[in-house]
Amino acid sequence: MIAVAVFCLFIFAAVPNFVRDPWTSPANACINNLRQLDAAKTQWALEHNANSNDVVAINTEAA
Repeated sequence: MIAVAVFCLFIFAAVPNFVRDPWTSPANACINNLRQLDAAKTQWALEHNANSNDVVAINTEAA
């Protein structure tokens, strides 16, 4: 009986870790996309010897 009680205690402690907020995954994906965009801007600036005040614009018509 004590073993069952200890097992139930572990289960109740572990359940919140498995049940996540539905907003967590999209928020993490958005943060990761923003991080990748910043890395791409930095890479472009390094390749084109850009100044710190240069503005990066996306030309969608060239594609």
